[in-house]
Amino acid sequence: WLWAEAGAQLELANSLDIGGFGYPAMVVVNAKKMKYSILRGSFSKDGINEFLRNLSYGRGNKLASSMC
Repeated sequence: WLWAEAGAQLELANSLDIGGFGYPAMVVVNAKKMKYSILRGSFSKDGINEFLRNLSYGRGNKLASSMC
């Protein structure tokens, strides 16, 4: 787990393409597969639960990462 305050890790945020749509933001990174996925839905208990469930089923938007 990693938590970073908004604006405190600009290089990390830029490499994951987050920050332009506001905060809070959530990203799941799989360093082994060099992929990441950004939560684009509701930052709520239900929204986060759905996001993580979709990823666990292999659904969701996965992006290749140059930072991993």
